[in-house]
Amino acid sequence: MVKLNKIVNKFKINFVKNGIDPDEVNKAFGKANLDDLECLTDLFGVFSKSSTFYKEDDLETLKKYNVPDVVVDFYRNFEPQNLP
Repeated sequence: MVKLNKIVNKFKINFVKNGIDPDEVNKAFGKANLDDLECLTDLFGVFSKSSTFYKEDDLETLKKYNVPDVVVDFYRNFEPQNLP
């Protein structure tokens, strides 16, 4: 978690350098809604529900794929919110 805090702080510093109001930058990251994490934790379910373009067989490989825990943890704790 310490590593993720450092990454988010670097983002915040760069946003301020690029002219975004510091108060807005402090509100730019927050805890994710657990339902929103589904797009990272259940790729097959999300794509198969939301698209009529793909056939179930086309998405079969997504059942085997897992987004790395560090990525899920980042979004769980520091979901970008209202960023440009």
